[in-house]
Amino acid sequence: MWHRVLLSLVFLLAPARLGLTLHAEDNEVQVTVLAILANPNDDKVCPKCAPIAAEIQKKEPNLTGFRIERTTVKKVPVGKSVKFPLVGKVEVIITIESNAKDGKTSLTIEPPTLGAVTYNCKCGKFFPILTRYITPEGERLIVAVMADLCPAKAP
Repeated sequence: MWHRVLLSLVFLLAPARLGLTLHAEDNEVQVTVLAILANPNDDKVCPKCAPIAAEIQKKEPNLTGFRIERTTVKKVPVGKSVKFPLVGKVEVIITIESNAKDGKTSLTIEPPTLGAVTYNCKCGKFFPILTRYITPEGERLIVAVMADLCPAKAP
């Protein structure tokens, strides 16, 4: 019986002896969600969303005005789903499927008016999704998601 206890202690202490540390944040990914509103009525483009606007305009050239309505940043544990507010009572659900050591994170996004989208993102890059949701003011909702807390690189 005592050999099981000793063996358990060896496995528990081995990471510390090897200089490895286990942190709760290693199983979390910081996710940034932008709620961008686009409209065909003006040509004002917020500088922060200009790259996303350029990509969206390739598919929807009639959308000429872009502004960031809301920015939300949350830590999402791997394997968990978290709701992010967008506009009004509209939300997006994001699930972190995995967080690989190569700097890529697998996410599932459930935006309003669309089905779930799963993709592997490179950390630090926004992934925009043009939804079919239109606000009462006639603006089209774009959800842009970025996993921006990547796993630490090995020294």
